[in-house]
Amino acid sequence: MTFDDWLEGQEEIIVPELIKRKLPATMFVTVQVGNWRKTAFPVMRLAHANGIEIANHTITHPSLTDIPFAKAKIEIDSARKVIMDSVPGAQCLTFAYPMGTKNPEVIRWIEREHIAARAVNAADEKGIKYDFDLDSAD
Repeated sequence: MTFDDWLEGQEEIIVPELIKRKLPATMFVTVQVGNWRKTAFPVMRLAHANGIEIANHTITHPSLTDIPFAKAKIEIDSARKVIMDSVPGAQCLTFAYPMGTKNPEVIRWIEREHIAARAVNAADEKGIKYDFDLDSAD
């Protein structure tokens, strides 16, 4: 199971229920700085300690194809760093594209530090190659 954005209900309801049921999941975290988000890191650490992956979903959830590529790189890399610094042991190896938006340039940037990414396909993205697998074990 995957959950996007690290919404308050996920912190208060979903994480405790996943832990209680011993269900694996991935939480794709948007790391906006706000009061409740700062207090969320202890819950993220608890989730991670119970086998829930804490993964990258950018800092502010922008459409990565609607902002300059330099800003997209900052959104991606900064969120990964915040997660890894705030949740010891979290490798932050997967990514979810905010709103599913991507292009070949963004995909190549994601591939540098992530082993997989999740997206939704829009009608105008049919020509984009999207395949991180390097061999049959991936």
